[in-house]
Amino acid sequence: MKKTLLLFAALAAVQLVCAQALRSRGPVPADLKMSVQQLYDTDVQRAEQYAGRRVRDRQQLLEASYRINKMLAGGHIVYGDSISLLAARIADTLLKDYPQLRSELRFYTVTSPVVNAFTTPQGMIFINAGLVAQLENEAQLAFIIAHEIIHYYRAHGMETLVGDKKKKADKKKKGDKDPDLDDEAEQAGDFMRLHARSREMENEADSLGIALFYLGSPYWKEVTESVFDILQYSELPFDDIPFDTTHFNTPYYKLTGCWLDTVADITARQYEGGEEQGRKLQIDESQYSEYDISGQTSNGDWTFSGGFKMNQTGSPSTGSDATIKYSRDKQYTLTLPTGLRIEAVTIYGYCNQDGATAYLGELGGKTFASTDYVFPARNASPSRATHKVTFDTPVSGTLTFTPKGDAQVCFKLTLHVAAPTAVSAVNADRRQDAIYRIDGQRTNHTSQKGIYIINGKKTITR
Repeated sequence: MKKTLLLFAALAAVQLVCAQALRSRGPVPADLKMSVQQLYDTDVQRAEQYAGRRVRDRQQLLEASYRINKMLAGGHIVYGDSISLLAARIADTLLKDYPQLRSELRFYTVTSPVVNAFTTPQGMIFINAGLVAQLENEAQLAFIIAHEIIHYYRAHGMETLVGDKKKKADKKKKGDKDPDLDDEAEQAGDFMRLHARSREMENEADSLGIALFYLGSPYWKEVTESVFDILQYSELPFDDIPFDTTHFNTPYYKLTGCWLDTVADITARQYEGGEEQGRKLQIDESQYSEYDISGQTSNGDWTFSGGFKMNQTGSPSTGSDATIKYSRDKQYTLTLPTGLRIEAVTIYGYCNQDGATAYLGELGGKTFASTDYVFPARNASPSRATHKVTFDTPVSGTLTFTPKGDAQVCFKLTLHVAAPTAVSAVNADRRQDAIYRIDGQRTNHTSQKGIYIINGKKTITR
């Protein structure tokens, strides 16, 4: 009884450790108690400090404050958990020489599977649980945190909100063209500048994050390439883990199919240069993994289901169990369908004479000894044998075999198709009708006047 209780307690302890979920711990942070109005007032103050003037058009600020408040109150933000505490400790290390900056930052976890991290103008840095699940070590997380700190340090979020308005106001003071003139060229220019500046901000966050914070830390210095690989391929729903294709097999059922031994690597250049890389397996009879050459699959002559043909005339004679009778010491040639490759052959059969034995003398050009693959006499016990021969290199075109021994043999051949070594000819659906409005929203038509981006080019509808 004691042993049973101890075992139960041990299993329960393991289960608690493994199933521990992300939970908030400690007092509720002030950030999560702020109302939309409080967030908005703080954002207005920061925006006016950044712009150096009173911000009159505050709609964007109000919308941003509302979105942040909705996220904080949505039930997906976790504080005081292991991820948030780890991020805070990493920030302590990265910002050991920047105590004032460190005091302005707070770290929270978002219970989202999306591989992402983001920063708000208020100094809140959010780490998605999906990002931590993909990362391999603490150094990679430190690099990403350094990147996010730069977004706050350089006020990238505030620039996105009021930067364009600040530039327009500066142009107006200089007497340039009216910045509020809503003509098509100005809209197109604003659209292009916004996206170009977004890329600049990301590059700046990478380079300054490394130079200011990361290089002076004890973390691994060659981390960038591995981080970019993780982020670049984070949308893939699987990892490259070998799968045992016999996992679901039982003595009564075997799952067969065209298993891929290897596939072409997935790369970021998959569709660059106008031509897809890799190939696709053609959907035809080669999708089947096995073919039988037997009395059951014969077409009444020496041709067989699936497009196989033997170099004989007339009709084959059949033996027991749907076998076909073959003469000893005679080489037979089986012509294979075009493109089909055979990696192995299973031979079931017996010697068609009492008290005699036979054996496989040759298969696919390879010879065997009389003791390698032996088939018993039809009256022996056991009276049947099954042998599987796997080729060093898959056979295509024709397959030869030569029975040998004391007498005629009765064989049923099972041909195992070799799996393709790559995925080929992926036929991508290349849409040629992608239409976007100037604000970045996708649309299906250009019926209204305005500027549209069609296939990456600006088009004006008047």
